[in-house]
This record gives sequence, structure tokens and C-alpha cells, in this order.
Amino acid sequence: MPPRRTAHPLRRAAAALLAWAAVVTAQAADDEAPALVVAYPAGGPVDLVARQLAAALQQQTGRAPRVENLPGASGGIGVARLLGGRSAGWLVGTPSEVVVAPLLNPALGYQPEQLRLAGVASTVAVALVGAPSDDGRPLAALLEAARLGGRPLVCGNYGVGSHAHLAGLALAERTGVPLTHVPHTGVAPLLRELAAGRVDLAFVPLQRGVAEFVAQGRLRLHALAAAARDARWPALPTLEEASGAAGFDERLWVGVFVPAAAGPAALAEAGAALATALRDEAYRAQKLAEGAQPGEPMTTDEAATLLAQETARYRARVQALPR
Repeated sequence: MPPRRTAHPLRRAAAALLAWAAVVTAQAADDEAPALVVAYPAGGPVDLVARQLAAALQQQTGRAPRVENLPGASGGIGVARLLGGRSAGWLVGTPSEVVVAPLLNPALGYQPEQLRLAGVASTVAVALVGAPSDDGRPLAALLEAARLGGRPLVCGNYGVGSHAHLAGLALAERTGVPLTHVPHTGVAPLLRELAAGRVDLAFVPLQRGVAEFVAQGRLRLHALAAAARDARWPALPTLEEASGAAGFDERLWVGVFVPAAAGPAALAEAGAALATALRDEAYRAQKLAEGAQPGEPMTTDEAATLLAQETARYRARVQALPR
């Protein structure tokens, strides 16, 4: 019987090293937080929230989720990739890409009901702002001049089907003022076009960047798109006070979403991670300094109720659009 061959010591060491590496890699994968998918380019307001959440989770848990930007089609492409399994993780997003995009563009291939909300990360007020080149006339005077046949007003937004686009359409309908709606690739390019006088009006989140443009005289703050004035801007009238256009009660919120197909355990994991991030003092201080309100932890039922209400509200807006 031939003698049994034994592995060379170097081969045994290499095999042991490979086995150890496989175990370490598997443990690292288990410890790695799911990616935070953002359906917009890096540098925008939603991307900022995602990166702040990632930093808060790293601070609180030691797990650092990566942020994955998948822009296109007003956010719809990123959501479609997530739901199609071509990207793994949780979506940091807004009703614009979760609800409005698939309703306006069925070719995206998904419905709002295919996502579940784990909770709200931040909320921000919305203001109607204008170019600094409008001779200082009040909003009511600008709208009246356009209604009487003066120069048509350009109303900018940050994407077809975005919150700003739908709000602009509602403004035209409720005031009887013809507006030319022009999409831009994001809030920052829209603000630059306003400052240059190529856009007359726009609905934008009332955050630090907008406040800086106003302080520099590059932007006019016309009105708050809310039912009542805000204590943080007591001199800023509501849109109804400034123009007579009633029914505007707008707030933008960013939430964390999970594919419904991922199941209750994935939803609970995302909710727990978000609740942990929301307790981070640095995260909360950042949002308040930006003019936003940090979210508060929500139960599964509370989150489901909010998403159902917002889906119904935006679906009604889309159905009311002219065909």
C-alpha cells in the first residue's frame, strides 16, 4: 500500500489562511449595515440626510453604511433598481420618487405600495421664493401683472413630478396665473437660475442654503407654503396672506424605506437603525442648524399610516393634472 501523501507545510498554512479570511469576510458582511440608497446625485438635500444618518449610525453603533447614489428619472430609476434587486439596502427618499414618479411614469415598473416606510429622518418647511430682479413688487402684484397679460412668469422646479413641480401647478390653478414650468436637475441649480433672474418663482425647502441666498440679496423670500406662520420666520406671511391662494400646507420630509418584499424583519431592522440615528445629538444639531426638524422614532403602524396618507394625497394631485 503506497504511503499517504501529506500536504506541504506551506500549502497547509495557505489553506488555513484562506479559511480564516473567509470567516472574517463573512463576519464583516454580517456586521456591515445595509447600504443607504439615494435616488439622486451626490450633494443634494436627500443625499445630505443619508450621509448624516450614516455618520450617526457609525457614531452610535460602529457600523458605517455606505451611501449609494442611483440618480435618474426624478428618482424613479434608483427606486426601480432597489425593488428589482439590482441594488441592496434601504432607500433614503421622499414621496417624490416613492409615490409621484411611478404614478407619472408607469414605465418605471413599480408602485408606491411596493415600499414600506420605516420612519421619518427629517422634515423641512417649504417657501415660495423669487428672483431679486422683480423690482421689489409684492407677490400679489407680480401675479396680478402676469394674469393681466404682462410678461409670463417662469416657475422653476427640481424635476418633472417633483414636489416643487406639483406645487407650482397648484399655484397656477388656484391663482389663475399662467406659469411656464421649467425643470432643473436639483435645488442648487434652481437657486442659481433664480439668482440670475432666469427663473421668477419656485417652491424650495426653507433650509440654510436658501436663507444664505436671501441674506446675500440673491433671492427674495415671498411666502411660506403653510396654513399658518412659523415662529422661526414670524415676519414671513403664508401664501394665502401674500397672494390669496388658499390650501397650501406643504412640508418636505425625508424617510427611510424598505422594499415590501423584504418582509417585517427587514422593516423592523431599518426602523431600529433609524431610531438609533435619530438619538445622535450631532445629527439632531445638524438638522436644526439647517432649518430642518429631525424626525422622531415611529412605530410600524404610525409609519404605515403616514405613508398611506401621503400616497393618497399625492395620488389625488397627480390625477388632477391636465392630460
